[in-house]
Amino acid sequence: MSAPGVKVTPVVFPRDLPCEGEDNFISIIAESDRLKWNFHDVKHKFAPTLFWVTSHVEAGDRSLPPCLALSRFLCRQVKTYIFGDDNVKSATKQKADSIAAKRTVPSITVYIMSSTKQHEDDIAFLFEKIPVRLLKFSISDFFTSAQMGLMTPSLMSAGQCAAMYASQKDYDCPVLLLTGGVAVTYIAMDKNRIFGFGAFPSIAIRCRTLFDYCSHDFPSIGFDKYKEITSKAKKEKKPLSLFSSSWEESTIANATAEMAGILRNIVKQFITTVSQPNDTSSAVQVPKVVITGDDSDTDIIVELLKENCSNLVIPEPDVKSITSSEDIVCVRKNMAAFGIQHVLIDNKKMEVPLDPDNALRQKIIGLRAAITSNHTQNIRRGTIVRVMPGKKFEEDTFVLTIVDGEDVFLDLVQLYDSMFLYAEVGEESKEQDKEDWVDGKRKASSKVQEALVEKNEKVKMRKVELESGQDKDGTVVNMLSSTDTKNDEQRGEKRPRPDDDLTKYIGQRIAKYFEMPDSNQLYFGKVDKVSDHSNQFLHIQYDDGDEEEFDFSEMRAGILLYAKQKNLEKNK
Repeated sequence: MSAPGVKVTPVVFPRDLPCEGEDNFISIIAESDRLKWNFHDVKHKFAPTLFWVTSHVEAGDRSLPPCLALSRFLCRQVKTYIFGDDNVKSATKQKADSIAAKRTVPSITVYIMSSTKQHEDDIAFLFEKIPVRLLKFSISDFFTSAQMGLMTPSLMSAGQCAAMYASQKDYDCPVLLLTGGVAVTYIAMDKNRIFGFGAFPSIAIRCRTLFDYCSHDFPSIGFDKYKEITSKAKKEKKPLSLFSSSWEESTIANATAEMAGILRNIVKQFITTVSQPNDTSSAVQVPKVVITGDDSDTDIIVELLKENCSNLVIPEPDVKSITSSEDIVCVRKNMAAFGIQHVLIDNKKMEVPLDPDNALRQKIIGLRAAITSNHTQNIRRGTIVRVMPGKKFEEDTFVLTIVDGEDVFLDLVQLYDSMFLYAEVGEESKEQDKEDWVDGKRKASSKVQEALVEKNEKVKMRKVELESGQDKDGTVVNMLSSTDTKNDEQRGEKRPRPDDDLTKYIGQRIAKYFEMPDSNQLYFGKVDKVSDHSNQFLHIQYDDGDEEEFDFSEMRAGILLYAKQKNLEKNK
């Protein structure tokens, strides 16, 4: 089942760089057994500043409301950034929308690196109710096919490529990247080309191999036990021997010696390979070995590459350690996150100025607006969260997310109306109306209104009408509430009410926009069943085979958008 409401789309540069005015963004690396999260600071050259690890999304998480489920995956600082605080009661769409309204750019950019669609759908579910752009990196975002050489995408993940990208950027070539984990992987690069790649079992796997695959008479050694025994050997300077009266010590000694020998062999072969330049006139660069991964995995690799294997185990006779390992070996965690930083910096350098229409669209996103409700003078405030481009600017659709979570779709004139009304009424409370962020939004809105008047003749005429109505009545509320009534009559569609019998909407056609790489694409579908009567959830089946669940307000928005765009439907 695809995640509702939001889709993961491939990164397209320079369009998908963090937005102008965006303070932070998130990157997520979906590994086979966990999710690695990173929080980046845009103002400091996209640098990752927070790192944390979680499990994958499970069935129990999907049974929760998406915002609540998301809050369980976030560290305290990022939870506060999205929901305002780390109180579990704040993890709602309404709270996320109200916090987003205060940001210059309401939507959060989330970059994803994954090789499994299920992981992408799971992440999309978590962010389903949050103003967000979900963008997926691929290997080609980091290296060209020429740089990949004989390596194919099936052999390497985007996360590994990102880590390698950071390694060659920060340490130059030739460089060997060793990444600790359940499997230890290694990638070698020289002369701006990847020439080798491999993997072997980690210590954790090696210490369990005899127990798992031979006999349960052998010891099953966990990582804590491994650290206890090897730390004691190192502290007492009594390296473990392959000959021991203890099954545990013997198993650990063999596993450690095997891994030490493999690591030394890989590093020595790498150094030998890159120390033989094809062009004798060029100087040979000092090779670098970069070690990354989690703390425990990284520490073991570093210790085994040091002289005498750091006294963890007795090495083979006459085996020499790596020459000047202190100068060759570098240790750095979270390399994939820094690879994302580097690739964004490099693409930022190639960014060209936006054309006038796209520049104006970008300025509109994040502005506050207000509309009248239910043909009355009741004011509903919200934030413009995205613009869905039409064939030309005048045909754009603007999405206003109201404080209660409902999305309202506006055309250009309706957008101007909503901005004009907000300029008059401001925020609901006088205290909030005095806050600095409100003043900033009003100033930005004023400039955009001027640009719209200058750009479009209909908006220019509308400005005259609104100012005339304001001079006459002292407000535009009456004028806009009557306009709202006329617009509803023109739609010719009955607004569904929450107290209606939901089963009567089965078969009802709906429409919804999804953000795609080249444009925002309109999808059509229908309500095929009521999935939860008590919570008013309806199941939507799209014409392309996708599916999702709508709450009542989402269904209402889908019906109204369908009424507006049904002439574009292919499957009538």
